[in-house]
Amino acid sequence: PLAGALVNASDFAAFTPAQFGALRAAGAMLRTWGDAYGYFLVATGAADVMIDPVCETWDLAPMPVILAEAGGVFTDVAGNPSYTSRNGVASNGPLHPAVLEAMNAGS
Repeated sequence: PLAGALVNASDFAAFTPAQFGALRAAGAMLRTWGDAYGYFLVATGAADVMIDPVCETWDLAPMPVILAEAGGVFTDVAGNPSYTSRNGVASNGPLHPAVLEAMNAGS
C-alpha cells in the first residue's frame, strides 16, 4: 500500500535501519519536509504521510485535531492516539496501518 506514497519525515537519521529499510522496501517516496510543514502537507492532501520519530510534545499538540478535521489520522509510532509520546505519525488514513507496520519493523 505504500508504493508511490509520499512520506515526509523531519529527519531520516532518527530512524532505525529496519524502519528506513521497511519504508524503502515498500516503495514509498521519502522526503524530508519536517515539523509543522510536513503535517500541513498531509492535512491538505499534498502528501500521504508525515513521521516524526523524535520530537517534543509542543510540536505535536495541535496535530490530532488538525488531522482529524482534515480526514486524516494522527497517532504515535506505537499506534496510540497520543501527542505526548515524543513521536508522531500522521497519514491520510488508509495508509496508517502500513506506516505503523514499517515504523515497528525490527521491534
